[in-house]
Amino acid sequence: MPLVALSPGAPHRVRGLSGLPGEMLTNALNDEILLQGDGQVRALIVSGGNPVQAWPDQHKTLKALSDLELLVVIDHRMTATAQLADFVIAPRLQLEREDVPNVMDRRFPAVYTNYAERVIYTDDDVL
Repeated sequence: MPLVALSPGAPHRVRGLSGLPGEMLTNALNDEILLQGDGQVRALIVSGGNPVQAWPDQHKTLKALSDLELLVVIDHRMTATAQLADFVIAPRLQLEREDVPNVMDRRFPAVYTNYAERVIYTDDDVL
């Protein structure tokens, strides 16, 4: 039985490309936003990224992001993409939240974890 998470997703409307299920390839996303019809991408949530700087064909990216009905950016920086957004949401930074970072866990030969306490206290309505 194949792993669903590693199986190709449905082909995109553009160029017949496909990625993982539920994901969109960045080199097709501009076209999927700009191409009208069923399946057109009309809203995008960007979490900690900057498509204007990172995606291929910056002019097409600017046109595509400007063409969206809704663009939400979650970032603590006012990036070029955030400047185009309908909503910019600032998340808590690493010193503003308790955390158990797990990025490095699998790289150590023995069981290892780390707990970091909050150092800076902000209002509880911050993301």
